[in-house]
Amino acid sequence: MLTKRYFIVSDIHSFYTEFCKALMDSGFDLHNKNHILLVLGDVFDRGPETIELYKFLKSIPKDRLILVRGNHELLYLSLLERYYPTESDFKNGTVSTFCQIANIDGVNSDYLASGLYIHHGTFYDRVTIKDYCQDAWNKVIDKVQKSEITDWVRSECWKNYYELDKYIFTHGFIPVKIKDGTYIPGLCYHLNDTKYFKYDPDWRQADSLEWGDSVWREGWKFYKNGFFKPESAKGKILVVGHQPSYYCRIFLDGVKYKKEENIDFGIYYSKELIAIDACTQKSGMCNVMVIDSVEKE
Repeated sequence: MLTKRYFIVSDIHSFYTEFCKALMDSGFDLHNKNHILLVLGDVFDRGPETIELYKFLKSIPKDRLILVRGNHELLYLSLLERYYPTESDFKNGTVSTFCQIANIDGVNSDYLASGLYIHHGTFYDRVTIKDYCQDAWNKVIDKVQKSEITDWVRSECWKNYYELDKYIFTHGFIPVKIKDGTYIPGLCYHLNDTKYFKYDPDWRQADSLEWGDSVWREGWKFYKNGFFKPESAKGKILVVGHQPSYYCRIFLDGVKYKKEENIDFGIYYSKELIAIDACTQKSGMCNVMVIDSVEKE
C-alpha cells in the first residue's frame, strides 16, 4: 500500500508569494513523488505574480498536479473572444493578468482603465475604449492569444471536478437543474436563488454550459438549502473554493464579525462542507488543506 499526500488550494489569484509560503509551510515537497497538488480554480487575476505562479505550476510533473476549472479561467477565455475589456474585466483583475502576460512597455491595466468609457442607461452598459488605448489593447490581446499560458488555460488538463475517497472537490458547487426544465445559459449571475433549482442526480455528466454556471454558484447557499444532502447521505463531503471561507461562518454558523481585523479567513470545516478560499487579496494568506489517501501500488 502507498500513501499519497494531497495538498488542496483554491483561488490563488496570482498571489504566488503568499501561495508558495503556505504550501511550503504545509510540508509540500516539489521533489516528493507522493505529494500531489490539487488546485480548485481561479489561478490568475488580481495579484501581481501571474508569470511566477504559472512557471511554478508548470514545474510540477503532470501526474502530480490536478487542476479544477474556476470562474476566472472562464473569464480569461471570455476576454480573449472580445476586442475590448469590460468594466468587470478590470474589477476582476483579468486585464491585469493579460498585461502581465503581454509585458509590453508602458501598457498596464491602469493605463488601459484611463481610456475606458462606460455608457450607462441601457440594460447592459456599453463599453468603448479611447483610440489611444485601443491600439495598446490590440497588442496585448495579440500577445496573450499567442502565449503558452493561453494554451495551458485552454488545455484538457483542466477538470470540472475531482473525487478522492469520500471527498468531492469543485470550485463553486456541483451542477443543479432548473426546476421547470428550461435552461438559459449565461444567467449564472442572476440564478443563485435556490428556489429555481433542484438536485441533479446525474450532475457528474453535466454539459459544459451547466458546469460553466456551477463555478459561479454560492456553494454555502445551495448547501444550506439541502442540495448536497443526497451526496452527504452517501458519506460524501464537498470541498469548495470561490467564496471566502468566512462566508460560511457568517451565513451557516451565524458568526458576526464586529471588526474586519477579527475575520477568520482559515479553512471552514463542517461535517459535510469544507470551504478553503482565504480571500488572499484581503487576508494576505492562502489556505492549504492536506489529505492522506492510501492507494494500491
